[in-house]
Amino acid sequence: MTLHALVVAVETYQDPKIPSVTYAENDATAFSTCIEGLGVSPGNLTLLTNSTATKTAIESKLRTLTKYLQEGDEFFLYYAGHGFSQAGKNYILCHDTTSSSSTEAALTSIPLDSVFDLIRHSRCKRVSLFLDSCHSGLEIDGGMRSFTSKMTDEEFKDFCGQSEYYVAFSACSTDEVSYSTPMLKHGVWTYHLIQALSGNAPSALERNHFVTSSSLQNYVSLEVPRKLRDVRTDKAVQTPTCWGNLSREFIVANLEDVMAAQRARKRGGNQIKDTILQHTSVGSVRSLSGFKKNHKVPDSICFATRSFVQTIGANEASDIVDSIHEKLKKKIKYKRKELKIALSPKIRTTG
Repeated sequence: MTLHALVVAVETYQDPKIPSVTYAENDATAFSTCIEGLGVSPGNLTLLTNSTATKTAIESKLRTLTKYLQEGDEFFLYYAGHGFSQAGKNYILCHDTTSSSSTEAALTSIPLDSVFDLIRHSRCKRVSLFLDSCHSGLEIDGGMRSFTSKMTDEEFKDFCGQSEYYVAFSACSTDEVSYSTPMLKHGVWTYHLIQALSGNAPSALERNHFVTSSSLQNYVSLEVPRKLRDVRTDKAVQTPTCWGNLSREFIVANLEDVMAAQRARKRGGNQIKDTILQHTSVGSVRSLSGFKKNHKVPDSICFATRSFVQTIGANEASDIVDSIHEKLKKKIKYKRKELKIALSPKIRTTG
């Protein structure tokens, strides 16, 4: 069996009216690295991001890939970016999509049914689709992945209902948005998807090394809402969704070699690969170094007030991180020259 993958992410768009999708490129790059670890060779992996992810380029690569897929192959398709629905059809946006009108948006985007048709007519019978996009008309903040309207379930159900070997995973349900966070520098759902496919999430595994359609869906359904409660102060709701025949287990990935390599590394010594540290500090907004005489203390919590407090409290947050960094170097003898950090202060108000 040969593994193939097309990974697409559009973080920035030519049309200035279309907001950027925070960390989409980082998501796609990390996902590509992850599936290379699963056995997708560089020659069978196509990564298109931003300016290379035009409508023509995406459709051309997809036609070429599906033409040469064989019956025993497995195909991964990942997309991070905006999506929308019009007249019952689902679309994914490209770098050169224009939003001047609903007609132009549809003409310059890619209809998902055309993607599904190409896959259906290929010889490949094992397909996993991963979609980190959201489709709500809610107001967009820096952590939302949204466009203009709701995406429908029907095309997904129709596609996945054709075969027990087709499965599609979405970061959220059709009436929600998909969130990203600077704490992870990823979309929350994609971060957990990568954790599962990298073997870093034991609860996502069956028999210690298989990621199945149901084990993956159960894992992200639990962990994504949990992580949102940690990284957001609002009551954000995001419900990962899966389409396909789950009555029989579909093996999305066999991590036997990945887990064996991890065990070998552990025998060679424990190493910290990735960790998230959180610090809580309680105080007055007026006491922050960036608070000026002409500033007002926010009387509510919203995207604007969160951004305001994060800005005026940047010095305090930086000092705290520097202090923790120094303590880490002393305690665990951290030798790398640079420790990358992501500041994501949470704001709560009291009466």
